[in-house]
Amino acid sequence: MLGAIFLQIIGKSAKHPPQIIGTASVDEDGLCWTLLRKSHGVEVAEGVVCLGQIGDIVDEFRRLSDFLKLNDAERIELFEELRKWVAVDLRADHAEMSHGGQTVH
Repeated sequence: MLGAIFLQIIGKSAKHPPQIIGTASVDEDGLCWTLLRKSHGVEVAEGVVCLGQIGDIVDEFRRLSDFLKLNDAERIELFEELRKWVAVDLRADHAEMSHGGQTVH
């Protein structure tokens, strides 16, 4: 799902499902939820899905940043967009996503 998340945060959409629609929410337990469009043969369905722990998603983006050899400015920009994509964060301590790129890159 990393590719679908990446496309969504840069404002693009996959031509074919699965596609993430809109923003994400993080619940009290740190689980990331979003609306996903999937195809089932010729039919397309949408539903709310859990993408896993937000910490794991952040780690995947760190690995992607390393693989792409992004410089510091590019990493900060990528993680700012990831933070914008998470519209709701219900964790009591959501510092992992809120320190201006300090803890997420």
